[in-house]
Amino acid sequence: MIGYAIGILVVLVVVALVLPILMMARRIGQQAAAIDDGLVKAVHNTAALGQ
Repeated sequence: MIGYAIGILVVLVVVALVLPILMMARRIGQQAAAIDDGLVKAVHNTAALGQ
């Protein structure tokens, strides 16, 4: 019985630690698309400087 309680506690601790990391990774992934679009625009806008 005590083994099950410890096992459940370990699983809950792992979930509590991993969930915020996954949420942060999702947010970073969403922001990466916007950053990439901005970089593409910057390359396009500064292309004439390289000529």
